[in-house]
Amino acid sequence: METFKDPVCGMEITKDQEAGQFEYKGTTYHFCNTSCLEKFKADPEKFLGQPEFSVPEKMKEKKITKTENITLPVAGMSCASCVLTIEKAVNSLPGVDNVSVNFAAEKAIIDYDKKITGLEDIKNIIRSVGYEIKEEKEGLEDRAEIVWQKAKSRLYIAWAITIPIIILMVLEMIFGIMIPYFHWFMVLFGASVVLVPGFETLKAGFNSVRHGSASMDVLIGMGTMAALLTGVLKLINIPVHVHYIKVSCMPCTLGGISRKKSCYRQQ
Repeated sequence: METFKDPVCGMEITKDQEAGQFEYKGTTYHFCNTSCLEKFKADPEKFLGQPEFSVPEKMKEKKITKTENITLPVAGMSCASCVLTIEKAVNSLPGVDNVSVNFAAEKAIIDYDKKITGLEDIKNIIRSVGYEIKEEKEGLEDRAEIVWQKAKSRLYIAWAITIPIIILMVLEMIFGIMIPYFHWFMVLFGASVVLVPGFETLKAGFNSVRHGSASMDVLIGMGTMAALLTGVLKLINIPVHVHYIKVSCMPCTLGGISRKKSCYRQQ
């Protein structure tokens, strides 16, 4: 079977695996995903005109002595092949002793000898293969704290909507009190939690599926959307054996958003 090389990330793909193609100067190029396709369309010469990880002559034949460790935030990765591309590029520099790229955290952890290879050399070679270095005033810990604060705000919003659902459930199940338009309120509150503060979880789950992997976000998204759907079906009088709209918000509230704290604390 004929294979093609994605000119952006270098991934080998077949015709069936390609996410798109683009013709440039009479040649058709094939891409593993739409992100690589859009990058190529924006500036084809950036990817076609670069020599593969060329090393300046002044850096060659130098031995690594003492290394330092740095962590660089990298933007633009869209698949596991991007990780291999960056690691291969950075490892080609003679002053680099070790490099590890974390796709999920969007970070490159590098051990290098600054007397042989400078920090700018590392940044430039990452840029040369199509990725960006996030230049931030805050340190990585500050960035993780900012992300956690945003997640915490979504958690508060989710609980503010979930608590009324719990109260209505207790009134119905224990005291037999059902307010007018009970199911309408259940669907409204449940959808508000799932689609507003829980949107980041659904988005992360969708991206995981799009890249061919399964994560906790996928599991949470499937459970919440299925529960929400049963409530909508009940609301429009389509018979369902049992409906779970009352608990559709719980996975996003308890599992999806609060889980972000431990996730970002580990970064």
